[in-house]
Amino acid sequence: MSRRWVVLIAAVVLLGAYAKASSAAWFEHGDFHCFWSAGRLIADGVDPYDPLRYQTLVAAGGPITERTIIECGTRFPFPPWTALLFAPFGALPLPLAATLWTTLLLTATTFGLAWSWRLARGRRRQLGLFLVLVLSSEPFLLALQNGQIAPLSFALVSGGLLLMTQKRDLSAGAVLAALAIKPQLVVVSLPAILARAWARGRGGVLVAAVAVSAVACVASIGLLPGSVPVLAAYATRSVGVTVPLASLWDLGASLGFPLLAPIAIVALVFSLRALVRGRGVDDASFAGMAVALSLVATPYAWSYDYVLLALPWALTLGRVQTIVGSRAMLVLLLQVLVASPLTWGLYMLAFSRGGETLSPLVPASSAILLALAVRWDTRSGSP
Repeated sequence: MSRRWVVLIAAVVLLGAYAKASSAAWFEHGDFHCFWSAGRLIADGVDPYDPLRYQTLVAAGGPITERTIIECGTRFPFPPWTALLFAPFGALPLPLAATLWTTLLLTATTFGLAWSWRLARGRRRQLGLFLVLVLSSEPFLLALQNGQIAPLSFALVSGGLLLMTQKRDLSAGAVLAALAIKPQLVVVSLPAILARAWARGRGGVLVAAVAVSAVACVASIGLLPGSVPVLAAYATRSVGVTVPLASLWDLGASLGFPLLAPIAIVALVFSLRALVRGRGVDDASFAGMAVALSLVATPYAWSYDYVLLALPWALTLGRVQTIVGSRAMLVLLLQVLVASPLTWGLYMLAFSRGGETLSPLVPASSAILLALAVRWDTRSGSP
C-alpha cells in the first residue's frame, strides 16, 4: 500500500473518530469520561484511587450526580496499569482526548476484525456478512457510544493468537499479557490460553506473559500505591458498581439461587468438552471458546464487553465452508441469530428487567455454536 493511501485512510479514520466523539458530546456522559478523569488526576500528580478527588472530577461536567457511582465506581475501578494507560489522554483537553481515543478504538476494531478473520481462514464471500454482524451488533455500537475498552481487548487477543500461529511466542505472550487492562474479561481465557501453550511446549508464550505482567504490576503499583486496596478487593463490588450486571452471578442472586452461576458454568464446560471430544481443536478455536466462556464466568461485565465475541463468531463463520449439507446452513443461521437478534433483544429486555442479567446467554450460545462448528467441520480430525 502506497504512502498516499495510508495517509488518506488515516485521515478518514481520524475524521470519523472526530465525528463520533463530537456527536457523543466528547463522552461527557459516557464511560470514557471516567477513564479520562483518572488520567487527568494522574497527569496532575493526584492519586486517582482517592475516592473524593476521583468522584469530584468525574461529576464535574460528566455524568449526573446520581449516576456517577453507577457509571464510574466509587473510585477508579481498574488496575493501576490501566490507569496509567489513560494518563496521556488525561493530559489533553477532553475533546482532543475523546477524538484520539475513538481513533484508537476504530483502529483496534479494524485490526481485530482483520486478524480474527485471518485466524478463521475465512473466505471473501463470507467476510461481508462477518463485518455486518459485528459492526451492527449491540456490543460494538454500545462500546463505541460509551468509549469503552472492549475493542482494544478484541484486537489484543486476536493479534496475540495470530502471533502464536506465526511461532512468535515471546511477542505473543507480551501482547496477551496486555489483556489485563480489563482483567475481569479474561479471568478464564487468559490462564487457559497460557496453560495450553505451556502444555504444548510453547513455554515462551507463558514466560513472556508472566514477565511483562510482573514488570507492569510492580512498576504501576510503585507509581500508584493507592491502587493496592483496589487490587485487593478487585473480585468484589466494593470498587465497582452496585447495579445488576451482565453476570450469571447477579442472575443467581436475583433469583435467590446463588449456586446458579457455578452450576451453569460447570455444565457449559462439560457441554463444550462433549461437543469437541475426538475432534482436532486448534489454538484459535480453543481460545475462541475460552473467550466466550470467560465472559460467561466473569462476575463483572456489561454487554458492550461482548465485542470480544467477534473472535468466536469469526471462527464459527470460517468453518461454515467446510461443514457439509444442511448443517452448514443451520450453523450460519444460528450465528446470525446470536450476533443480531439475540444481542439486541436481550439488551432491550434489560430496560424492563432493570439489569442485563440474562445477557450471558450470548457468550454461552457463542461458545456452544463454535464447539458445534468444530464438531461438524470435515477438516477436524482426531487431535
